[in-house]
Amino acid sequence: MTAVLLGIVSLVTALLAWQGQSWTMASESFERDSANARDVAVTQSVLADYSRSTDAEVSAKARLLFEAYVASTDPLEQLTLSNAVATELSRASPYFSDAWYVWGGLAFPDDAPALDDEDYLVQRDGYAQSYAYVARLTAGLEDSFKERAQILAQASLTNALSLFLIGIAGVNRSRRIRIAVLGLGTAVFLGALVIAAGAF
Repeated sequence: MTAVLLGIVSLVTALLAWQGQSWTMASESFERDSANARDVAVTQSVLADYSRSTDAEVSAKARLLFEAYVASTDPLEQLTLSNAVATELSRASPYFSDAWYVWGGLAFPDDAPALDDEDYLVQRDGYAQSYAYVARLTAGLEDSFKERAQILAQASLTNALSLFLIGIAGVNRSRRIRIAVLGLGTAVFLGALVIAAGAF
């Protein structure tokens, strides 16, 4: 009986240790992924801020040129101003010129500037927001796997106590003491299983 219990507890302890190690490795992997995604998100956010500043400046200058184009009656001057508008918008980030022309076609309404265009915002801020979301998601997975690995570590330590008690019961000559210690070791083992169940 004692040998059987020792074998069962040893097997369960080994399996819990293996699973805990697997979750620890997964947690470390997600930690690296989260750090990498966070670094990229910061870089992309800085680029997005720079693009917003540049696009705002370009938008203001292009609007002045466009208004001068509309007010002009000289075809040659209009051509020059039209080219100047296109040249100025070429300094902006990709997709902004499309949003700007839509805004200009609506007579530049203040409540719907080109900088608030949804398609443009997706292109400008999408990468930073996506990587920031991935960083938060992987950070959550890292914490989850780390917590579960710690629970299994506690269960393994409890199983070590169970092995100790069952081992003592096996060498004790007193039947009454052997049964009592064996029962205690079994109870500790069942407690370890309850602890381990919290990780799944």
